[in-house]
Amino acid sequence: MAGSSRDKDGRMPEKSEKAPEALETKPEEVTANAAETTAKPAAKPPERLPDVLRGLAERLDVAERRYRRLRWRSAFTGLLSLLALVVGAAALLAPYNAQVRTQLDRILRRADIAVPQSATLEAERLVLRDAAGDMRAELAPRKDGTLAFALYDTHGNLRTELSVDAGGLGGFRLAGENGQPGLVVTPKSLRFADTDGAAFLASTSLGLTAWGVGDARSGVWIGTRPDGTSAVNLADRQGRTRAGVALKGDGSPSLTLNDQEGRTGAVLDVPADGARLGLFSEGTPRAAMGYGAGGPQLGLYGADGKERAALRYLNDGTSGVFLLDAEGHERIQMGVRPNGGSGMSLLDRKGVPRAVMSTVADESPNLVLFDAGGVRRASLGLNGDGAPGLRFEDKGRPRAVLNATGGERAGVPGPPAFVLYDKDGTILFQAPVY
Repeated sequence: MAGSSRDKDGRMPEKSEKAPEALETKPEEVTANAAETTAKPAAKPPERLPDVLRGLAERLDVAERRYRRLRWRSAFTGLLSLLALVVGAAALLAPYNAQVRTQLDRILRRADIAVPQSATLEAERLVLRDAAGDMRAELAPRKDGTLAFALYDTHGNLRTELSVDAGGLGGFRLAGENGQPGLVVTPKSLRFADTDGAAFLASTSLGLTAWGVGDARSGVWIGTRPDGTSAVNLADRQGRTRAGVALKGDGSPSLTLNDQEGRTGAVLDVPADGARLGLFSEGTPRAAMGYGAGGPQLGLYGADGKERAALRYLNDGTSGVFLLDAEGHERIQMGVRPNGGSGMSLLDRKGVPRAVMSTVADESPNLVLFDAGGVRRASLGLNGDGAPGLRFEDKGRPRAVLNATGGERAGVPGPPAFVLYDKDGTILFQAPVY
């Protein structure tokens, strides 16, 4: 106030001992007294009026300071309450909200935490390298369509791999120190290996090996195939099957031996209707022996794998040798019939016999020539007495006959004869004339 004096700190100096008592007066009383004083007729102020005003000013100043302190305390307390409420809510939401959790970690623990951003990163290959520049992790697709996430050691050896192949089959792989597979897990199989060998287990097979693993079926493989075949295979260290015993779906057993390249070398098969043995060269059949519904036989094959010669014994008692051309057609047949007759036939590419040389029931030799239609056109033979004869035919009818002696074959009795016939079989000329 204008009529009061203050010290350097802006406080009122203490004038009398009654000033503290004046401070006990409430502001409401001061206001009421002032109003009462104003309402009363003007009177000569008492002599102590300046002291009363000074006390009133001091009380107002103290009340103002208390009011300011109370206001700041209220504001500070409210701010602290609001901050506590925000921190508590953030603590409750942090386990469920990544952004809130990241911000709390940045404020309370670390300032270098990256704030997740809503963005898309596209790349054909991701590679992580160590301080020396060596690749330690890779995420990339492969040429065979497999997508793999691979981890490497400091020497560049694959140690862990998580992959999905082109067919959608996932797999997990743990490798040894030299990169050799240690554990491979897929939805269809389990495979594990060490320096001495490996083994794998699937729902339909079991495999064991005692060499460097080049294939999951190196060593011994026991299992079943989709066609119902049960088999035991022995394979070399490169995974090539060298021997196998199988029981087919129809119950017929077989034994297979393969060469060093894994190609078939020999097969012993026992089907339901017989048995057979096949010998192969570089996977191509070269010889076969067996017994089947047609009887026993032995076959020889060319370098192209086609049968070229066969020795057969037929169920009717006929035994014979059959020679075939490069196209697999029988061209020569030689055999012995059950009645004792023997013969050899020459056939064209259509399988039509064109020449037949044989001995008949009385052991008389005979040579018969046929046309392209298989019709007999000429024959040369000896009768039971050893006399030769030559006969020409047209559509099954004789046209000319020359015999060393007469007889039924020449159609005339007596000495040697020569006979000509017309198309109806009527004799046109004969010599001698009887």
